Amino acid sequence: MFLTTQPMETFDFPDELLNLASKISLADLLDSPLTQCWAVSCITSAIGTNAFREDTLAEKDELIEVKLIKLAKMLPYEEKTHLFDQCKTLIEKRRLAKAQ
Repeated sequence: MFLTTQPMETFDFPDELLNLASKISLADLLDSPLTQCWAVSCITSAIGTNAFREDTLAEKDELIEVKLIKLAKMLPYEEKTHLFDQCKTLIEKRRLAKAQ
């Protein structure tokens, strides 16, 4: 099986959504039990899979990537593993709930 390589689609979100999102920081997401495991998963997934993107990042996005790599390196391994386990547990619970 061969994978086709196409540039990843990006979206231009409405200004109203972006304005609301600008009021929530990454620190907020990392500090909240509601989003902590998902934020860590998002960060590590984004930097872990960037090499597989076909499109070239803009300079501002490369700077974000560098900052995220630095942040990810600061996350203690044990905590990161625990948070990944939380994500897996939540996904499994949701999958089981949908199946019922």
